[in-house]
Amino acid sequence: MKNKIMKTLCVLCACAALLSGCGKTKIIMTTDKAPATAGAQTAINYAYDSKTESNSGKNSQPTVPKVEISPAAKYFMQFLDDGTKDVYKQLYSGLLSFSESIDVTDKVIKKNDIGKLLEMCASSSPEITYIGQEYTVCIDSEDYVTELNVTYSKTPAQANSERDALENKAEVILSGISKKWGDYEKVKYFHDAIIQNCDYSEEGKDPYSAYGCLYDGKAVCEGYSKAMQYLCDKSGIICIPVTGKGNSDGNLQPHIWNKIKINGKWYCFDVTWDDPVSEFESGYVRYDYFAITDEEMNRDHSVEENPYMKYPEAVSKEADYFVKSKLFCDSSTDYVQLLTDTVNDTMMKNQTYARIKCSDKDTYDKLLNEIFAQEEDSSAKIFSILSDCVDRGNVSYSKYKYSLIKDDVMYTVTVKLSRDS
Repeated sequence: MKNKIMKTLCVLCACAALLSGCGKTKIIMTTDKAPATAGAQTAINYAYDSKTESNSGKNSQPTVPKVEISPAAKYFMQFLDDGTKDVYKQLYSGLLSFSESIDVTDKVIKKNDIGKLLEMCASSSPEITYIGQEYTVCIDSEDYVTELNVTYSKTPAQANSERDALENKAEVILSGISKKWGDYEKVKYFHDAIIQNCDYSEEGKDPYSAYGCLYDGKAVCEGYSKAMQYLCDKSGIICIPVTGKGNSDGNLQPHIWNKIKINGKWYCFDVTWDDPVSEFESGYVRYDYFAITDEEMNRDHSVEENPYMKYPEAVSKEADYFVKSKLFCDSSTDYVQLLTDTVNDTMMKNQTYARIKCSDKDTYDKLLNEIFAQEEDSSAKIFSILSDCVDRGNVSYSKYKYSLIKDDVMYTVTVKLSRDS
């Protein structure tokens, strides 16, 4: 597969057992829709809360706690009404303190919407990684949520221990930041650190968390995304999660990635898919999904609609890695000269991959036809490019052998250089 994507589907179980406690009298329905982020296997039970019917006064409503929420949650909450903001704070505070029963303000969130609000809470809060596989939603006679009963996959001691370990690991990474760096350099540094220190794997201690990614070194897309968010949060850069599906060779699977604000403009990032698994050597860092536009990301990603997660538009190419690195070409670019310079620079740095990106499919097709069109024989321009660069003194490389890696989705062209035998 070209890309690494989340392989665990969101599978939900329905529980039909009679519930007890807090005035609940009967199960009224079960659901098969995922309430949380990709990878969560969660059973949601709904129960009628008889207490609510006799407690309709203002004094019956739970208090709204004062909590410090993540920058991502703050971003999403600016689009919510006051009642929904209160419920979010009640949920977040309860989850943070491992409350088994969380009272929420009545007449605000309907039963069919609570899962989406929990998804926003879990995906935008890297520190919450321990929601269990089952929770109960208590509702009133109008289907408004009044309370959640939650199970947890970790004890507070375990969660705090992992949080401390994550904090220490993050401090080591953050210590490598130069005072001269701007947001672009910091995000690139985080992107590279995540890829170089983490393997895509479901076999880690907690592959859905920033802890699993940064400390354990094994994670899936949710861990990659939360790790990027965690590091950005620590450095004052706004980074939000995006949930949806990724399309790898026609195979749609649940996925999560990021949008990051750099110098006042929003960009799409998918650190997971920049961590190569096949064509490139282990440890190589790609930038195909680094600071790209919505149009580019939407070619093989689809965003899941969530009323509580309003995403900003990403239209700028200014921070695109290939644009910043002058490895970007459009219809006005001299393709041969750009690739010649790129190959030569790669050889001078004693590296293997010479990479450029095209602005659109038409430019991409023209470049391939002009440079690689007779690649089965020595008349292809790529061989004259290789010969020219080797003749400049890069004698350790072959004039006559290379591998072409092309991406028909992101319009990147990679020449994998070979050493002279």
